[in-house]
Amino acid sequence: MFESFALVRTTLIEGDRTLVYEWFKDNLLQLIRKHQSIPLASRKWILRETGEALRDYHAKNWIDIDVKPDNVFVDWSLDEQGQVKPERAALGDLDCSLKLEDGDLLRIPNGGMIGNVMWCGPEQLTGQGIGKPSDVFASGLICLFVITNQEKLHPNFQELDQQVPQELITHIDDDIWAERITKFAESLEGMGLGETERLENWPQEEQPDLDFETKRFISRMTNLDPAKRATMEEVMADAWWNK
Repeated sequence: MFESFALVRTTLIEGDRTLVYEWFKDNLLQLIRKHQSIPLASRKWILRETGEALRDYHAKNWIDIDVKPDNVFVDWSLDEQGQVKPERAALGDLDCSLKLEDGDLLRIPNGGMIGNVMWCGPEQLTGQGIGKPSDVFASGLICLFVITNQEKLHPNFQELDQQVPQELITHIDDDIWAERITKFAESLEGMGLGETERLENWPQEEQPDLDFETKRFISRMTNLDPAKRATMEEVMADAWWNK
């Protein structure tokens, strides 16, 4: 069903309870940590490969739920200049994946959460209203990490916005979590946090690859309102990929 996707291949051994994963040299998190001078074109190539896989995954009404750089696997070599040259990239560790039925959203009872707190959208932190936009938000955080080498991406509203939109509260549809998120955002604002951390204010002098177009592109994925985020189809059609 997913043979054309850039997903890590698995093999089931008949008569044995063993799942064999295809081997890759690195995951994206470790690759960026170890090689912070990877050319921008190579970084974008990896992002494009995995973005296309997620787009096709969503097209079949599956959601990943655990999109993070640890789960992007990369094969690479060094070119003649000693620069990292990616050869393959794929999404893996799909054990949290879920097929949505009739546009339903995942709602985890009793305040539970699924995924990684460092790489998920605000609604996923609450376990309420998880869907394709949640994967898109996580993809935006991965793009920001890959472009900037920065790992301070906990979606605590500092980097993105100080105002919690009513649409997000409605989307979560859980009074207790809605109150917690609103109070958290208000406390950040009261402490004067956020302005220098908001994405549009990240200085390009410190992050040369984080230009206006890149900020615009990432912002399409990281809107706090899930309904206003770009779809993966729209993300992959963005002109940013060709710049």
